[in-house]
Amino acid sequence: SYTPAAGDWKTISLNLDSLLIYPDVALAFENTFGYGNRLYIDDISIDTTDNCPSAPLVQFNNDSLCSGQTLVLSMDSIANASYSWTGPGNFNSNSRVSTRVTTVTSSGIYQASVTVNGCTSEQTSVSIVVSPVPGVPSITQNGNTLFGPPNLSYLWILDGDTLPDQTQSITATVSGTYNLVVSNAFGCSRTSQPKVVTITSLKGWQENSIQIFPNPAEDLLFIRLRESGPVSMELRNSIGQLLKVEELISDENSLHFSVKNLPEGTYWLFIKNNSGTRRISFIRK
Repeated sequence: SYTPAAGDWKTISLNLDSLLIYPDVALAFENTFGYGNRLYIDDISIDTTDNCPSAPLVQFNNDSLCSGQTLVLSMDSIANASYSWTGPGNFNSNSRVSTRVTTVTSSGIYQASVTVNGCTSEQTSVSIVVSPVPGVPSITQNGNTLFGPPNLSYLWILDGDTLPDQTQSITATVSGTYNLVVSNAFGCSRTSQPKVVTITSLKGWQENSIQIFPNPAEDLLFIRLRESGPVSMELRNSIGQLLKVEELISDENSLHFSVKNLPEGTYWLFIKNNSGTRRISFIRK
C-alpha cells in the first residue's frame, strides 16, 4: 500500500467565519487532482471560536402607536460595527438609531442585526402595532346643544379647561370657544377645530347671573346669585367624577362651601335652581 512521504503533505487553512450564521455545517473533501483514488487527510483542526457579534440589544419608544406618530428604533452601540434594520413596507435603515413616521401599513416585525469584520450577527426581532386614527371631528350646533360624531369617546374643552362631560353631545351653558377631542377603540385621538359659541338663551338663567370668588380658591368658595330660593350644587373634578351633591343654604343670595380638602386642580360646579342649571369652573390652588 502507498504511504505518503513527508513531502507529499500540504497544509491548507480555510476561513469558515462565513458559515457561522448556520446552525449546522457539514464539511466534505474532494480529490480534484485527477489521479488516483486515494485521499489522505490527517491533523484536521477546526477553531470554533465565534468571532461574530451577538444579536443586538434593541430599544423602541413604543410598541403600540397611532398612525402619524414617529417610531424610534435603536440598537446598543458596538465598536467598529455596521447596523441594519428591516421592516414592513420595504423599510430599510443602516443607522443605529432609526426613525419612521408610521402609517397602519407600518405594523409588523422589525429585525435588527450588526456586522463586525464581515461577520453578521443573528437578528433581533420586535413586533410593532400601528393603529388608525379617527377623522378630524366636526362640532355641530343646534341651539345651545353641541354634537360630535358618533361611536367614539369624547372629551370636551371650553376655553382651555376640560369639561366633565364625556358624551357625544353637551349643552353649552357658557359662551366661549369649544374644542372636542375624540378617541377610537384603539386609544388614538384627534382634535376638532375650535368652535366659538355664543349662548342665545339659557332657560331662565341670565349671563353673569352667578359670581364665584375667590377663583382660584384655597379655603372657602363663595357663590353669589341674582336670584333667591333653594339651590343645589354638584361638584365634579376635571374628568367628570361626582365629588359632592349638596343643598346650599342661601343668605341674602350669597352661598359658600369649603374646598380646603380638595386636591389642587380644576373643578366644575353645576348649580341648579328653579331657573335651570349653570356650569362654572374654578381652580383649587
